[in-house]
Amino acid sequence: MVYLMESPAWLDKTYAALLEEKIARFMTEAKMISSPRDLASSRFLSRSVLPHVERLTGSFNRKESSQDGGIKPYWGTGSNSANLRMSYFLYYMPSNMARMTGVWHELWRLGYKWRGGEELRAVDFGSGPATAAIAIATAEANGSSIDLPRDGSWALIERDGKMLDIGSAWATTDAHSFPWTIKTFRREINATGPLLPRGAPKFNLWTMCYMLDESDAPVRDIARALADAWERHLDDEGLCVIVEPALKLQSRKLLSLRAELLKLEKPWLKVLLPCLGHQDCGALADRDGEDWCHEEISWWRPPYMAKLDTLAGLDHKSLPFSYLVIAKSARTLTDILPELGGDSSGETIRLVSPVHFPTSNNPDAEFFSCSARGKLRCRLKCDRETCRELGRGAIIKNALLRGDANCTRVETGDG
Repeated sequence: MVYLMESPAWLDKTYAALLEEKIARFMTEAKMISSPRDLASSRFLSRSVLPHVERLTGSFNRKESSQDGGIKPYWGTGSNSANLRMSYFLYYMPSNMARMTGVWHELWRLGYKWRGGEELRAVDFGSGPATAAIAIATAEANGSSIDLPRDGSWALIERDGKMLDIGSAWATTDAHSFPWTIKTFRREINATGPLLPRGAPKFNLWTMCYMLDESDAPVRDIARALADAWERHLDDEGLCVIVEPALKLQSRKLLSLRAELLKLEKPWLKVLLPCLGHQDCGALADRDGEDWCHEEISWWRPPYMAKLDTLAGLDHKSLPFSYLVIAKSARTLTDILPELGGDSSGETIRLVSPVHFPTSNNPDAEFFSCSARGKLRCRLKCDRETCRELGRGAIIKNALLRGDANCTRVETGDG
């Protein structure tokens, strides 16, 4: 069986146009733009949005030499701060929403069903304009549902109060099927803890977007702070989703966080995705530090985003990102993700690279995969239809593996 992580089918061209309509209407009502027509105006986009997109892109996609210290605060309070927030909302909110939707869709595809209780109690760290909360609500309403309860609330934690206000208004507008209440908390997030006050309640869903990227704290300290917070503030069967950039150093930082969490040997900590287990990370085994792991999904951009991409010389038709999903559960991986169960005659592997497809001179598809053995360089003889299903993030079940890590023959796979 081959599973390929991708944007859900409903996040298509029609949805992209509808999303643009919702954004234009909301921003006009919030007086962020003067008219919905602004989003169709190249003059408006190039003068009022593009300079801020270029500034934010330079910060988010900074060179490796500038990545160690974390991103410095970028909202500011100057005369252009309102346009900076508007530009972030227009350009980065939709793509980050698609990234979180992709993770949620992957949970759904692998059979995850909610067992966290009859009332949702969710917390989002670094929430920005409520991107994660809205993405999850959208997925739940459009066919990628893991049966989240419709009763409950979100606690949004963000250091920028004005962005919190935007997010709260955007989430609760009539444009969304957002069934939950929202509470906002403006506060700096100390990644080494405590992440929440001792008297804070327990939650059953915990999301974190780009928090590691904005912290210069040692990963070991962050792992301990997270484990302490989850022990105290995450319910049994609670779920945690962490999304970070696909930059090499930031991706390796997330992989290191996973490794440090596993070293703590918490019996309730279960890594679900993307790793499919608790094996040592093959990317971190690279002695030169040049290997990393990320996903990539394709999506339909709202039309104004395609214009901005052209103006900025960027290309967001596909969206790379790194992510980690953890459950607080004593259940087995295949109990939590039942689509990974079934015949146990082989192994389950996930592709972690692009696929070099067969040619007339080489009948094999070639790719790197992650397995219980670590990272493997694989060859798979497959027909053209099966090969088209393969790509970064694909999962092959019941694979029979022959050879060593440098040359592994995938002899059979279910499907």
